[in-house]
Amino acid sequence: MKYFFPNKTRDKKKVETVKLFTKYLACSTEILEDVSQQIIQDTPLLPKLASLPIESGQVEWTLEQWQSVCIQNGYERVPQEWINNIEDEANRNTFLDWTKEDVKVFQKDGFVIAYEKDLANWWHWHWWNRNVSNWDKRLQLIKDASFDLRFLVWNDDYIYSHEAFLILMGISSDDLDREEFRIWFYETAPQQHIEYPQIKEYGLKQNYTEFKEWKILKRRFNDDKDDLFFKIDTNTFIKWALDSEVIEKNTAHYRDGRKAKYDESFSVMLHKLLLEKDLIMDCEHDDEWTWNISVENGANSFNYLGRMLAKNRVPMVYWLPFEKPQVSWKNLEHYIVGVKNPKNHNSEPKNAIPIESVVKELMVEHDDRNLDEFKYLDDEE
Repeated sequence: MKYFFPNKTRDKKKVETVKLFTKYLACSTEILEDVSQQIIQDTPLLPKLASLPIESGQVEWTLEQWQSVCIQNGYERVPQEWINNIEDEANRNTFLDWTKEDVKVFQKDGFVIAYEKDLANWWHWHWWNRNVSNWDKRLQLIKDASFDLRFLVWNDDYIYSHEAFLILMGISSDDLDREEFRIWFYETAPQQHIEYPQIKEYGLKQNYTEFKEWKILKRRFNDDKDDLFFKIDTNTFIKWALDSEVIEKNTAHYRDGRKAKYDESFSVMLHKLLLEKDLIMDCEHDDEWTWNISVENGANSFNYLGRMLAKNRVPMVYWLPFEKPQVSWKNLEHYIVGVKNPKNHNSEPKNAIPIESVVKELMVEHDDRNLDEFKYLDDEE
């Protein structure tokens, strides 16, 4: 089974999500610009610090490296008296904590820098720089995403919560890295400690947990846990998504059962018999049945089937109201496709016998009638 986003809403939904992600990228870019300006002011030695090699086993420059750069550029250790004279107790305690184990605060011409603060500034800038890159990547991914939800078939055991979240946002994960949008779920830490006015200015949510789509998923599939990242049974999700009209089945090759003229009991048996006789190509009952055109089974064979069903009033419940049975090609073409203007192909087919056997079995097995009622086309009424 294949699944798609609903045709009537998918274009609008994707446009809305692309617009939203475009805002996130623009907002992140503005924040990065502000953070960049701030780090230039607060960490004047950044160019030299950023060029330092990262030692083995480390993820950032060491205290010894930082101290060396400070001394090389004319910075001196801040006297203990300077720290003790800081009037604000919170600031004074912060500096005391930074210097209790080693020299981590230097100054030059009255401008004070600290090891922890420089590292925090660096990581703050690095986080937003990566954030901009990631939003740009996500935006391109969703722009290129199809409306096909093949991954629901590929991953028939479970899907991740962030993949279900994307589906509710109108985005297919078919061609997306399964980990890419998971990153977004864990990239909200800085936003928990710092307020960025740009987020409010753009009218954006702080993180994914504020989205109504996430709240729906959490309540429906993980209400009793605090997990940010969880698995959802694929079949359970599909059933819910279909019922909620979030997705729909691929019905391009399906018949509309509401228009069927014959009872399903009859059409199921007819489908089975036509397949057995190789009169239609392999398909499911709910599909359109394609007439299996061949040397032995031509358009005239389809014509013969229609006329034989009408001649023998099969199925009987359909023909009862009619005084004289006439072929309803419209009814048959609701089920069977692949023959143009079937009523015009009325020559004797080469495979009349198997077609007659289909009609006979339908008479006996479906209509519960005797075979002595069976008539050929030239038999009298």
